[in-house]
Amino acid sequence: MIKTPFEPVDPFDFERLYGDEKYSLQNMLLRQVNMPAYALLGADKIYDVWEDRNPTVWWGNADVLKSRYTGDAFFAGVDDGPFLKWAAAVVSAAEGRPAAVTGAAVVRFTNAMSGYPVLRLTAIEAVSEPGGRRPLGLPTTKMGEPVRHFDGFGFPWEDDE
Repeated sequence: MIKTPFEPVDPFDFERLYGDEKYSLQNMLLRQVNMPAYALLGADKIYDVWEDRNPTVWWGNADVLKSRYTGDAFFAGVDDGPFLKWAAAVVSAAEGRPAAVTGAAVVRFTNAMSGYPVLRLTAIEAVSEPGGRRPLGLPTTKMGEPVRHFDGFGFPWEDDE
């Protein structure tokens, strides 16, 4: 089976989420539970559900979610069990059939045209990997790498923070 890593994400950071980058922040991980570092092509089922494209499905089952945070950081404060239950309900509603979600992650982007936050749920129905256990955790950008920023029009620029 072919192992395909997920795209690296920026770790959750209050300072960046509510600082100068708030209206240009792209690809920040808000929450993940049991998300493997890579997918097995042809074996795993992967789902992406965007909040702005299907808000009824996204928020329709949100009553199971309780968070220690509010606003843009809401998902960072949700506990593992309810988060995974919510992710399975969202994917099941979007697919129109029950989904046995084993892992999920919510990543925050910014809509380049409006400046409003846009959230993506990535969920996976992962199979057992032959010969061992898969490492968990989406790959994150490494310290010292240039940080990609996006201006108000969605054009990237980098600096060496």
